[in-house]
Amino acid sequence: MLSARADPLRVQLLDVSGYSDDVRVWMTFRVNVGLSNQGRDLLTIRRVHVEPDFDGFNEAYNVGTYELNPPLRLEPGSSLTYQAAVTLLNATQLSVGPHQMVLRVRVDRNAREATYEFPAEFDHSADPRARALRY
Repeated sequence: MLSARADPLRVQLLDVSGYSDDVRVWMTFRVNVGLSNQGRDLLTIRRVHVEPDFDGFNEAYNVGTYELNPPLRLEPGSSLTYQAAVTLLNATQLSVGPHQMVLRVRVDRNAREATYEFPAEFDHSADPRARALRY
């Protein structure tokens, strides 16, 4: 029987902001992603992609920076924070009220992509100050 090696990369959502900015058309999600190398080998991270996935809503978004140049180097035992920004381009089509969603983080490292999902609930309001995100 083969045993699976534990994934040395730990991914956390540290903070999400921007969704309550007073922008009329678009809505930005600035996501601070915590990355920790709990393994013994160097991890080279070439891409961190954050995607908001609302239940029952066809998102149109711009991910900003896609490929990291130079790539992030995560030494064994170290941690870092990476800020990703995603702009929801069709935010005006999102109905007012609560929405179940997943913040999906895709990390390409050492020529391998892994996906991490963080369930959340987003309360949308026409008043940006009344918007809330729980994760």
